[in-house]
Amino acid sequence: MRNWSQLVTTTAELQERAATLSGAPWRSAPPNPPATDADIAAAEQRLGVFFDDAYRDLLRTCDGWPVFGSSHFYGTGDLGAGELWVTNTDAIAEYFASEGRAAAKAPDGHAFVLIAHSNASSRFIVAAFPTSAREPSSRCYDCQSGEDTPFDNIYAWAEREARGIAIGLNS
Repeated sequence: MRNWSQLVTTTAELQERAATLSGAPWRSAPPNPPATDADIAAAEQRLGVFFDDAYRDLLRTCDGWPVFGSSHFYGTGDLGAGELWVTNTDAIAEYFASEGRAAAKAPDGHAFVLIAHSNASSRFIVAAFPTSAREPSSRCYDCQSGEDTPFDNIYAWAEREARGIAIGLNS
């Protein structure tokens, strides 16, 4: 069962601790306020996709996050519209054309959407959202240097990001 509120709160606390311990305040920022259903619908319309339940729940918990683990998680106002999103979407097209692997082609009836990118490297997170009808879950991929790690949904990826922060604090 997904509990975005708990995962977002825990991740924010872990990031704050990590930033304080490392003396690097830029490694932490609070999540954005929740998106409205109208914000979500507008982003879906701009992109021509239907977000899955997990992603919609995340957006209803926080509408983007400038520092989510090692990534910048886009809000609904950025998706399909923001300058940073457009620039990174262009980079994704080049990535898939040159070295993409498992995620190089979205499944039939789906389109890849950039939902996050790394603040420090050429790493990005894409989700394969359906283009004709809402589905309960969509795969997402953590892509970096030709290695495309698949996840069953965005929540599974976010849990891994939170675990990575916790492991870093305990080592």
